[in-house]
Amino acid sequence: MNIVIFGGTGDLAYRKLYPALYNLILDSKLPEDIKIFSIGSRKLSKEKFRENISESIKRFSRRSSDIKLCADDIECLEYIRGDISSNELYELLAKKLDKTNNIFYLAVKPELFESISHGLKKCGLNKNAKVIVEKPLGWDLKTAVDINRAILSSFQENDIYRIDHYLGKEMTRNIAVLRFANEIFEPLLCSHFIENIQISICENIGVLDRGRYYDKAGAIRDMLQNHMMQLLCLATMEMPLSMSPDDIARAKISIINDLKIPESNDIIIGQYNGYVNEDGVSPDTLTETYAALKTSINNDRWRGTNIYLRTGKMLSSRYAQVVYEFRKPDKRIFKNADRSNLLALMIQPSEGVSVKFNLKKPASETEINHVKMNYCQTCIYGTNSPEAYEKLIFDSIEGDRSSFTSWQEVEASWRYIDEIQKIVKLNRIDILKKYDKGTIGPIEAAALHDHNKEWIENLND
Repeated sequence: MNIVIFGGTGDLAYRKLYPALYNLILDSKLPEDIKIFSIGSRKLSKEKFRENISESIKRFSRRSSDIKLCADDIECLEYIRGDISSNELYELLAKKLDKTNNIFYLAVKPELFESISHGLKKCGLNKNAKVIVEKPLGWDLKTAVDINRAILSSFQENDIYRIDHYLGKEMTRNIAVLRFANEIFEPLLCSHFIENIQISICENIGVLDRGRYYDKAGAIRDMLQNHMMQLLCLATMEMPLSMSPDDIARAKISIINDLKIPESNDIIIGQYNGYVNEDGVSPDTLTETYAALKTSINNDRWRGTNIYLRTGKMLSSRYAQVVYEFRKPDKRIFKNADRSNLLALMIQPSEGVSVKFNLKKPASETEINHVKMNYCQTCIYGTNSPEAYEKLIFDSIEGDRSSFTSWQEVEASWRYIDEIQKIVKLNRIDILKKYDKGTIGPIEAAALHDHNKEWIENLND
């Protein structure tokens, strides 16, 4: 088997792909005859390439404490310098690779997907092969359709693996298990009991060296269209007929199709102070580094429950979570039990499930505490559980597409996000709010529209 990484000297390859492949090798989850070819445009000697790989593994692998790898041990890795638009590169690959059992990982800009797909087809390497493509697939629905059409001209749909790495995270994969394998939860997860659902992906870092890309994308394209939409679908979808990729996709698409387009005052975008000084960022940019919105789902299960989504950079802390906030009872005999019950799924940095509820404080008859019952997966299994890219690369080798997004999901998501972008484009100057680094974001987002719903902060604490 061969894995070919286009963009093999890029940030994604060094931070995620090589460490993931190394961990899979240590766990004996890759075929013994595996060969990994890295394609890049940089001039690198064999020794320098392997030195870079070793450094990335030592820095980013979860198994860095038991590093066994040195430059001389990476015989399965080979670096090929080449121009993606040149026929010579694909002719060289055709000589090095078998005609079957190849996986091509496109860790490059979406604009290059078409050129690579056509190059592989021209030399016959597209047959009986798989292709893995990174998000975002395009910049809007139109470009996504064009890119998808180009990939489909060379590969069959069942051989296309569209990665959203959040679908490889352990607690994301547990959302369906929590909901559909537990009778104590699923009957309660509906509008009759749930007042709102809050989904947050917050980061305490800026754009780092991704300024040029990020300034074109912004928080809505970079996070809302993919990661947050997937979390929303998993948290609210009806039970699929099975856990097959097609049945899961149908359940998700149904949610996206029923998702309300927010009013303009239900959308908040922001930009952290100092963003314009980042490398690769335009000095007069209006790109958002923060996005929050209030919406709802127009179906029988969720009609009447508000959905709140937020994501941003340079915030006070890093975490991703899904929180169900239960409705307070109309009649209460304990007047000071005014805190809502919560069911929370913590996705990062620690992983687990938390339930918050009210109990009497010991030695008191009237004082009520808001207490937490917590399952901490990280505490039990540590941080050495397989990371998202390990799981997804392994699944692609095994042919398991259940944790990858279908084209229909991508299409439905872009159709929804395009409507959001239209609203934002018309009002960007007025609604773009500045916020300081290390805060919770724009003060205007603390409460959306009705100004009575505050965000539930980091429950990993």
